[in-house]
Amino acid sequence: MKTFCLILCLLPVLFTIISSTNIDCTYQIYTFFVIGPTYYCKVSSNLNITSPELAAIDSASDNHTASKSNDDVFGFWAENKTVNFFPQNLDKIFKNLKLIVIMHGKINEIYQDDLKPFPQLEYLNLHNNTIEVLEEGLFDFNPNLAFISFANNKLYKIHPEIFDKLPKLSFLFLDANKCVDKLAKDDYKALSKAIKEVKFKCLNDTITTTTSTTTEMSRINQEKLMDEKNSGSKFELGFFVILGLVLSVLNC
Repeated sequence: MKTFCLILCLLPVLFTIISSTNIDCTYQIYTFFVIGPTYYCKVSSNLNITSPELAAIDSASDNHTASKSNDDVFGFWAENKTVNFFPQNLDKIFKNLKLIVIMHGKINEIYQDDLKPFPQLEYLNLHNNTIEVLEEGLFDFNPNLAFISFANNKLYKIHPEIFDKLPKLSFLFLDANKCVDKLAKDDYKALSKAIKEVKFKCLNDTITTTTSTTTEMSRINQEKLMDEKNSGSKFELGFFVILGLVLSVLNC
């Protein structure tokens, strides 16, 4: 009976561990285009974001180099990891991110709300994912972006004014996509040509009516799942804590 009570009392802890997503970082400094030397987290173990409810990052490893902390982390790098959805809550762990790199993943959708928490963002690299659409206003809260890569995705629709409010943009990689195959490396003429091609070739309204509806529903479902995870976690955690206290009082 005591063993059974002990298991019940430990259930809240077990539930929290199972439902959380934690990242193991190797912290290092690297000199990137545009932003220079950057202290960043390179995800060292597998990151398993296979569903929206697993997209919320709960914590990161604390194995910083001497005198450093999470506040000194300006970059996040995940490569060849199981990332099907854009990670959430990174801004709560690393408050000063200027660089986000998620390469060779399976992110299919990205929204303004994903990037809104990063007003200092200068470098965004989502090379080799499966993103299909870049929506209107995607970068409205990231005016400092100077480096953007969506190379080797599946882009067939890009809002024509998406890059118009980015005065610092100088590196743009849109090569190997469905509607565009252009890149610009710190070259104003090449950048203008790439943006012009986007406006001319990526207004694919004929096949987006159904897809955009599906995408919007997917986003709503993702937000719903996140809310359900948060509310469900709190309810179940509270239930098990109360149950454990009651059993303790009964001296079981």
